[in-house]
Amino acid sequence: MNKNIVAAAAAGIAALAGLSIDDTPNDAGLSEYQGRCAHALAHFITQIPAIEQGRYSVTFGETFRSQSVAMAYAKQGIGIANSLHTKRLAVDLNLFDRGRFVESSEGHKPLADLWLQIGPHFGIKPAAGYYFNDGNHYSCQWQGVK
Repeated sequence: MNKNIVAAAAAGIAALAGLSIDDTPNDAGLSEYQGRCAHALAHFITQIPAIEQGRYSVTFGETFRSQSVAMAYAKQGIGIANSLHTKRLAVDLNLFDRGRFVESSEGHKPLADLWLQIGPHFGIKPAAGYYFNDGNHYSCQWQGVK
């Protein structure tokens, strides 16, 4: 994978924490935590190609989700109203194993384990959807939400 592309993607994720969006709640300490989360996610994503000598690659799925979309997803039973995506504390990653899209949560286990290992070094509490049947979800826990 081209290192410049990886660096640009990592910078883009880190920039998410600095955005000012009206939908983002102004919880005490959230902004600083968003920054740590963004840096942890950026580092995590740069480590993925190294797993098993480049076997895995990722593209971005859903990152930010507006509160109105979160509410609609909750009504449909495909998400929760207080989604961490609305706070810029979660990303969904599309995982590819040797170029083939991984549809199952089970296929995300190697990445989930890596995320759980990396996150605490950035002062965040990581959560991996693999452990709650939402395989492609990677987040920084906030106020009891994964």
